[in-house]
Amino acid sequence: MRTLRPAHKLRRSSFNILRAACIDVSCAATRKSSIDVPLLKRVFQHPQFLVIYSATITVIFLITTCINFARPVHGAGKTVDFDRIQVHRIDVVEPDGTPRLIISDRADYPGSFFHGKEIARPDRRDSAGMLFINDEGTEDGGLIYGGTTTDGKPSSFSHLSFDQYDQDQTVVLGTALSPDGSRNAGITLNDAPEKPITPEMYREAERIKAMPRGRRS
Repeated sequence: MRTLRPAHKLRRSSFNILRAACIDVSCAATRKSSIDVPLLKRVFQHPQFLVIYSATITVIFLITTCINFARPVHGAGKTVDFDRIQVHRIDVVEPDGTPRLIISDRADYPGSFFHGKEIARPDRRDSAGMLFINDEGTEDGGLIYGGTTTDGKPSSFSHLSFDQYDQDQTVVLGTALSPDGSRNAGITLNDAPEKPITPEMYREAERIKAMPRGRRS
């Protein structure tokens, strides 16, 4: 037959067990701390620590500087004076991002713009110049030019135009030299229709241009 121990003895025994467990945890924490401190000392005293630390700070500084330069400064009233700028393309935009003027070389010359959306224009791959865009993000005219010699035959063109609203050019000042030697220069006035040119019309025109000449009817 088991002998029951008094309640106060049970409580004292439980307390002793709990105190022993706490002492073990404290000793384990002390042992862990005694291991971590020398480890940290070795890290900070390592010959490569300063190199890694300096490189990290430098990278953070460079990233912060680049972000600050890339941040829009519209309305800040800052003026920067450059003696010379070499670029492939400059996009002038409104504060809301609407494009208004694009200056570009031939490789990056844009397509047409219709209400803020760019439409591919493969026929402009031989042009450099400027593209005018109205308040609504639609092409409003431009200045393009080019010139080259192929098989000993020169050709060139210069073209300044102003468009009707949502339509094609109505006033053109241009000059051109063809490889066969023919030349022309002058001012052209066009009577554009009222119906706007849409992206669908551009795509249809490109589809027709890609067809053999005998089927373009």
